[in-house]
Amino acid sequence: MSLPSYEMPIHDLSVLKDWDNFTPSTVRYTTPPLEILEDVDVTEFLGCLERIKLDGSPLGGYVFSGAPSPGLVFNKKVLSVPLRRSDIKSLVTEAKHVKKHIHEIDVAKIESTNPAWEKAAKKGIETAMERLSIDPKLCIWKAANTTVITSPKTPPTEGTVSMNLHPVSNDHFASVFVFLPSSRSRASMEVRHRSMYGTHNLSLSCMFEPHFVACYTGVDSAIVKLSPGEPVVHLTYHLMKKSPQGASLRLLRDIVTFEPRQEVINALAGWAHTLASDSKLQCDIPSGHLLYQLNECYNRPGDKTFIDATGIANPEDRLVLSHLAPAAKYYGFKILFAHASIWESASFPGEGQGYDSDSNWDECLDEKDYNFEDGDSEPDRTETEVVLTELDGREIEDSDFRMKIEELLGDIVNYPEQWDNGSAILNCRINTQPFEGKELSVDEPGDRVWDSNPVIVTCGKRASFLVVVPPAPSTNEAAL
Repeated sequence: MSLPSYEMPIHDLSVLKDWDNFTPSTVRYTTPPLEILEDVDVTEFLGCLERIKLDGSPLGGYVFSGAPSPGLVFNKKVLSVPLRRSDIKSLVTEAKHVKKHIHEIDVAKIESTNPAWEKAAKKGIETAMERLSIDPKLCIWKAANTTVITSPKTPPTEGTVSMNLHPVSNDHFASVFVFLPSSRSRASMEVRHRSMYGTHNLSLSCMFEPHFVACYTGVDSAIVKLSPGEPVVHLTYHLMKKSPQGASLRLLRDIVTFEPRQEVINALAGWAHTLASDSKLQCDIPSGHLLYQLNECYNRPGDKTFIDATGIANPEDRLVLSHLAPAAKYYGFKILFAHASIWESASFPGEGQGYDSDSNWDECLDEKDYNFEDGDSEPDRTETEVVLTELDGREIEDSDFRMKIEELLGDIVNYPEQWDNGSAILNCRINTQPFEGKELSVDEPGDRVWDSNPVIVTCGKRASFLVVVPPAPSTNEAAL
């Protein structure tokens, strides 16, 4: 009898509650070649999980109010802004006809003579990139060509022109189109990819303001809609990945949430291959387990029962587990939940006033006066408590493994710049997330407390993690 098989990534997380009998499918995944297995960086490959978002759009637009004219010179003539129809016709005459209604002029034939344009173009391009959730620091951009798009006047494509958004190289992942000011009564750019849709209105302030539109390469379709007889002209800038910084860029595949992620397979396959190999491979793998901090916390103070895999409410957390679990199970790893509570304490001098220990001394203290997270005092004590559970919510009584995770989180909190105990952690925000509460106490109060008795301030925070436990070397079973 064949075992049940579940697609990658999984849409129904309930199958993970029976981890032992969960058998993932490898449909649409490619077995990593040996050169990948022997040269894998696990945390770099799995970093793709941090970039998966549900709010993705294939397009980002920006209307640059007050932008200077680029001062374009073509055939020794300065093109006016807004562009006149006569200037656009002269561009079409000299352009290369690349496809129906699209005419391109080589970048070398048009020159920008306004020194202020370069700075303005940089601002416009980077703003459009940011609206596409692209970090400008991770890429470079360069001018490609100038394009004239003329409007079809006959059905069935009246007013609609398809654009070519194929990449020109492996590093070319997006483009920015700068639509120059011109007269147009109705115009827009629309992009579709899978279930995603984005549009930008090119008619707003079209006579005086350039429109910067950023779009990923490789999308299913990109069209410009125009009114009959109203052409548009745009400059094109190609966005290229920097090396090695570009490895963390958010790309089109990061917003297509239910497409398989080969990087996840490569990471776990390489990790397992290294552990099972007798040779010393040049792989960058964790020497212990790997933690992924979830965006939400799934335990409350005093909880005696814990969530199973179906209890993950945050959509992005669900996506991470749906991508990670099948590959982990296939290669002999195990995934657990770790729910952590962390308390940090600091001592403050007393206020110089006395009060009886029998009185409600805490009512004499104002929490607002004690705030070590603002640097008023350094925390001098950290306590960490972790609860480990299976994906079905059952608590795991493994004190040694739990203590390892508590030690790891304590090191991260206390020594964020230098912690390293052989484990890896992704999506880590435990140091920057806010505290959830504050408690005040007085150190060893006697019959009467004075300023010699410091005030102890304790602040807490909670977090939930996925724990990826690797198989023991030369075995196929996860080692706790």
